[in-house]
Amino acid sequence: MNSPRLGIAVLCAASTPALFSATLSSGYNQTTIVNTGMSAPTGMAVAPDGRVFVTEQTGQVRVIQGGSLLPGSAIGLSVDSSSERGLIGIALDPNFESNGFVYLHYTVPGSPAHNRVSRFETSGNTILPASELQILNLESLSGATNHNGGAIQFGPDGKLYIGVGENGNASNSQLLTNRLGKILRINPDGTIPGDNPFAGIPGDSGEIFAYGFRNPFQLTFDGVSGTLYVNDVGQNSFEEIDVTVSGGNYGWPSEEGPGPNPSFLDPLFSYNHTIGPTGGCAITGGAVFVGDYFFADLCSGWIRRLELTGALAASDVLQGGSSIVAMANSGTGGLYYVQRGGGGNTGGLFLITADVPEPSTLALAALGIAAAAVRRRLRARAPGRETEKE
Repeated sequence: MNSPRLGIAVLCAASTPALFSATLSSGYNQTTIVNTGMSAPTGMAVAPDGRVFVTEQTGQVRVIQGGSLLPGSAIGLSVDSSSERGLIGIALDPNFESNGFVYLHYTVPGSPAHNRVSRFETSGNTILPASELQILNLESLSGATNHNGGAIQFGPDGKLYIGVGENGNASNSQLLTNRLGKILRINPDGTIPGDNPFAGIPGDSGEIFAYGFRNPFQLTFDGVSGTLYVNDVGQNSFEEIDVTVSGGNYGWPSEEGPGPNPSFLDPLFSYNHTIGPTGGCAITGGAVFVGDYFFADLCSGWIRRLELTGALAASDVLQGGSSIVAMANSGTGGLYYVQRGGGGNTGGLFLITADVPEPSTLALAALGIAAAAVRRRLRARAPGRETEKE
């Protein structure tokens, strides 16, 4: 099977019901925020004041404020947007309210091209091009235009975490001498934290936090427990949700999904490649909401909810979406998702709410304890991880 890619989003969506036929499971409600005017969105970040910054693959950042898509773009970068390349990630500084810093992950055109993370300053709803500070320039890309990863997000430790794909070369994922196929961790100015697992080791790339990934498309933190969840797009067998820990090796290309080698950490959860209500082709968006982990598949067009306690069971939230690419907790009691659309379907930004509100502080503390137990279990490779089968 050829690797799933954003470039086939339109093909996947062509066989997906149009937006108006999308169905929500009992207990959930949906509000359309924006359903026109955006082109090929790839990700988003939610500001403390409620604005939503949405990246478009061709280099634009769009701003949604007060439920409306603002005209024009906040910035237009020159990018290589072939296949899965382009503007592929965005994060807002933890002190965004005071410093206005925005971090963008994009593909720099050239022969060869390469991916870069830069910090920009903002003025109102404008991201200032002249303020760009390059903080990370990654290895030159091969002729393969897929497996760029792209997700960037700040952790509760104030460090910037970056998902980087293996650029179509599976051997990159196990090499500590390059940064492809990895989760990276850097300081906001691009320097390497001294407590990174491979910092200071001669020959190793000190930015590496965890390795053995194929195409980590989205990563997100649980704001309460600090757990880092990474959605890694698979090849022939499984899509993975990985609880990612410092120094962890997640097995690609030797293993995909759960496997027997004790040197590799198994996914917290995985699903197969049968297009349908529980399987799919590429795990994309993911976010923690109402105490559980919500995740989406690009081709099957669904959102599912992974219970983080007990048996780690997954349940339906939405069926019939159109190439969902990103998700984020709204911070105000809702779950945003961005769908790319295509094939006659409508792209845009949507908000899901649940009849059961966000857990209380006491309940969240209990979930944090449970998540810590999951991390310990993964470290020890103890039984208890679940894989969903048709």
